[in-house]
Amino acid sequence: MTLKINMAPTRSDNLVTFTLDRELVPPGTGMSFANASAGEGHPLARALFRIRGIKSLWFLGNDIQVTKDPRSRWSSIIAQILETIRAHESIL
Repeated sequence: MTLKINMAPTRSDNLVTFTLDRELVPPGTGMSFANASAGEGHPLARALFRIRGIKSLWFLGNDIQVTKDPRSRWSSIIAQILETIRAHESIL
């Protein structure tokens, strides 16, 4: 089945939530990655941090919250984020 991803802005210009049609982590739990070093042990986090401009990640249920560096533009990284999530569909 093809992975469905919805994207929603937040009150912060630097934070966007990507909601998947499946859970990343069990309900009521989350995984926080404050930086690329923290994400080294998780394949999806590691891949997302390879995208220039990503500052931090939070996985909660079926959401991936991505915080970007204020100097980066969403228009230059959104497609890369979606492509990276879809490339890791087999582990989700």
